[in-house]
Formats: sequence, structure tokens, C-alpha cells
Amino acid sequence: MASQVQVRDDSKMAVLFKELGPMRHRPLVGIKQMNDVLAVVADLPALAYPIRSAGELIDMIGGRGRVIDIFGVPMQAAMLVRGMPAHYFPIVSAENFVEKIAELLRRSRGTVNMVKELGRIRPHLPKMRFPLHSVDDVLHAFASVESLPATSPRLPPGHQMTVSAAQIRAWITERMKPEVFPIHSEAELYAKAMRLIPQGRHPRRR
Repeated sequence: MASQVQVRDDSKMAVLFKELGPMRHRPLVGIKQMNDVLAVVADLPALAYPIRSAGELIDMIGGRGRVIDIFGVPMQAAMLVRGMPAHYFPIVSAENFVEKIAELLRRSRGTVNMVKELGRIRPHLPKMRFPLHSVDDVLHAFASVESLPATSPRLPPGHQMTVSAAQIRAWITERMKPEVFPIHSEAELYAKAMRLIPQGRHPRRR
């Protein structure tokens, strides 16, 4: 019988073991990817293997409506699982789960970066009362916001360091059409924002 892998001084791998339980083999995931994997799995409950389908994984996580924290952003569990193709299943072990999450993150790098940006600005966003019924509700929530930071290294050269209140209001008015509403929760707001954000343009310094 194979012995459990020795963690030694690898603190990131030690945290991963603690989150997902004992592993017999070290997953084929580079240590640089481990932070992103941990950001996805840290808020998940204990999982039992094998996991035979996407539906079974959703049930183990807590159902389609279960909200989990990923990169500081509340996301519905169904959004995470939706990106996993059928051939990812069955997931036969904790090691296999880690490797498939890492592959999912590699294939979805643009989405991952977008979620990270939302997590970066989330502390600067106003508190909202849900449900939001119209764009006027969103504009009212942002009425006291004078600017938002835009200092990420992922943004293109020449990008403004902040987004002004006028720019925020213009973006909300232009992008948040009636079909976006109602919005019943913060997780739903971020899910819809991720579909809207790629349509926008980065404001540049003048």
C-alpha cells in the first residue's frame, strides 16, 4: 500500500492537505498554481470520492444555490461546476480533484482574472439592499461612491488609476439593461456583472 506523501516544509501543500484530506500522491500541480486552487477549494465542504457527475458534485457542495467564496467574491456553486466538462467525471480522488480544478483555472484564465478584479474592488463597493428591481436601484446604491480604484497590474498600460463617479454611473446606465433585473442577491449580481464587464472598455488617462 502506498504511504501518504510527506508534506515536509511545503506550507501551501500542507494547507491543501488540510482542506481536502489525506492524499496518497502529490497532485501534478505547480506550486505557483496552488494559491489559485486554494482560493477555489477553501470554502468547500468535505467531499467524498468518487464523484460521478456534475450534479453529484453540486449536491455535495450544498446545492445549486449554495454560495461559496472564490477570490473574495461570492459565487453560486453551480457557476463553478458549470465550467467543468463531462469528461472531468468521475473525479476519483482528492488528488484528481485538485488537478482538474487546476486545469479548469488554466483554461479559464480570463474569467479567473476577472473574478480576481471583482474581489479586489469589492471592499470599495457600496452595500446594496436586495432585490434590485431596476437600474435606478443600482444608481441609488452608488450615489455616495465618488470613485473606484483601478490599480491592478492586469490592466493595460495607460489605464486610469481610478474610475470616477460619472464614469461609474455612465457604465451602469449603459450596460445594465432592463433584462438584467431583478437581481436577488450579491452572488447573482456578480454573476451578471461578469457577463457585462467584457463588453466595457478600459478608461484611459487623458
